[in-house]
Amino acid sequence: MANIDRVNTVISSSLLCILNKQWRGIVALILVAIFGNVKATAQELTLYVHSNTPPFEWLDDGEEQGLNYELAQAIAKELSVSLQIQRRELGSIVDALSSFEHNGIAFVADNGHSHAQLAYSMPLSATHASAYNLKGQSQIENLGDLDGKRVGVKKGSFVARYLAKHSNNIDVVYFSSNAKAFSAMTRGELDFVLSEFYCSWRLLSLYDNIKTASAPLIRGNFYVVSNLTNQSLAEQVEAVVLQFYQNGTIDRMTKRWVGFGKEKIDLISIKRNSLYAAIALGVASVIGMIITSIMTLRLRQHKLRLQQELNERYAAESRIREISELFQSVLDDMPYGVIIFDAHGEQLWSNNKFESQLANRSLHCANGQIFEFEKLFSGCCDQHDSNFIELSGDGTYWHIRVHPMGCGRVLAMLEDTTERTQLRLENDKAARLVALGEISAGIAHEINNPLGLINEAVRFISYFLADARTVIPEIEQQDPYWRVAGLKPSEALVEVDYQVESVEQSVANMSRIVNDLKKLSSPRSEYHYAPVPLQQIIDSALRMTANQLKRHRLVWNPPVEPVYVMGDEVQLQLVVINFVQNACQAIAAGDCGTISIDIRECGTQVSLEVKDNGVGIAPQLLDRIREPFFTTRRSEGGQV
Repeated sequence: MANIDRVNTVISSSLLCILNKQWRGIVALILVAIFGNVKATAQELTLYVHSNTPPFEWLDDGEEQGLNYELAQAIAKELSVSLQIQRRELGSIVDALSSFEHNGIAFVADNGHSHAQLAYSMPLSATHASAYNLKGQSQIENLGDLDGKRVGVKKGSFVARYLAKHSNNIDVVYFSSNAKAFSAMTRGELDFVLSEFYCSWRLLSLYDNIKTASAPLIRGNFYVVSNLTNQSLAEQVEAVVLQFYQNGTIDRMTKRWVGFGKEKIDLISIKRNSLYAAIALGVASVIGMIITSIMTLRLRQHKLRLQQELNERYAAESRIREISELFQSVLDDMPYGVIIFDAHGEQLWSNNKFESQLANRSLHCANGQIFEFEKLFSGCCDQHDSNFIELSGDGTYWHIRVHPMGCGRVLAMLEDTTERTQLRLENDKAARLVALGEISAGIAHEINNPLGLINEAVRFISYFLADARTVIPEIEQQDPYWRVAGLKPSEALVEVDYQVESVEQSVANMSRIVNDLKKLSSPRSEYHYAPVPLQQIIDSALRMTANQLKRHRLVWNPPVEPVYVMGDEVQLQLVVINFVQNACQAIAAGDCGTISIDIRECGTQVSLEVKDNGVGIAPQLLDRIREPFFTTRRSEGGQV
């Protein structure tokens, strides 16, 4: 089959070379009918498109339009092949058609057959290239006037090829499209643009500051080009083009697309102009109808304006309502009570928070006077200045601010500062406790010195008594009537032993108390967890609270074996001290209550119980005993 194709191609080429141009198309069609062509029928035909220039080829909403596209469809139909469209740059199309043999065609403008690798059809239509520059600049007569000028041309176009062969003194700047060259010239980057007529005619309507600067400088024609090595396709295309010339198809297509300058924007203009002409004719023939139309149009425009204003008003109202709701939500979520009064003290608006506090007669000022909002309001109105006052009462604390707003209105803001004030009081109390701890540490240090002297003195007396016991019997025998402090020497010795023992115990007890105070008051940056004997913790706490416990009966039976727990010794001691103090405070003053302490072991867990027979905790307060700083005896320093 391939050999038959080659034979057909050779015979066809020979006959077409012999015949003149007038009969070449007819013979080509006869040869196609006789021999057929495997490639043309077996493959599709590709139309390469490189421009977007009406009326020849351009895209409209993704659909190909124009004379070249319609002519390519007609050629494909005559060759009984399908047509495919590929858009590329002109240089890429020339390279594609020149590099390999395939069924592809393109429409190009050229000044002669400048592409040696391409097969050209007979000319389709004439065209030319002119120079273009900015309005107000001078005209040129010929290409020589462009020497030394910056001239923009489309890369790969017949203008670019012509300049490359015939002019070396022009500063040529290449662009991928004429539109980009026109845009560069408006920015002052070029002096001229040399462009093909049809493309420039379209661009002039888009650039108001650009004009035609010359008569036609380069003349050319439009051709159908294809791959030179695919001679069979070139001959078929040539034959079809010739046939279209002979039967008037090209004239009909040219009249359709070029004769009226068919571009969709122009069709719209024609329709618009026709409409204006019809309106003008209607005005000339029916004056009354025109007046009615004008009135209707004006009424419609007025209605549209009113509708637009109404829509804008609705949008503004909606926006104001949205902002108002947002502002209201912000005011509702504020931790302040906000109230606005008029000049007569009548309430205009509020966010419904703390309004009742303005009339609360249980609130007092810092000087002890009962709070009266009327006086605060009157002072703000008279002085036209902001006022601020702090109030307290019923265990609550308040800040009230009033501000003049203009037009006789007054803004009042109420803030509940109870929690903040209580935290401040607790902080002050903690600061006093820190200072007391530092003083206690100093006192404990000062007490340790005389205790040491007393302990040494008592030890010396003990040594003295030990020596005196050996001579006192002898002294009694020598002087039976000798008395020491009214007692016999032997009796006085027993009494002194007892007193010395009491002093030693007292000194030891005071030393333990001093050491406990030093531990509690010593500054600590971190906790120290270690096994701690719980009995030792309890004993130390009992020594620290001995003054409170002496009015009550204490029941404390420590375990025989030491019970150890993991924890910080000082923190555990503070916990037990709190328990014991709360138990003492729960017993009514003057009563002799019973406080019991017990340790219980259950497996690996240990429980410590501190019980008293006092009044206990009210049921409504049980849920709050774990709140930080909560107490019912704040003035007494209690915890609950």
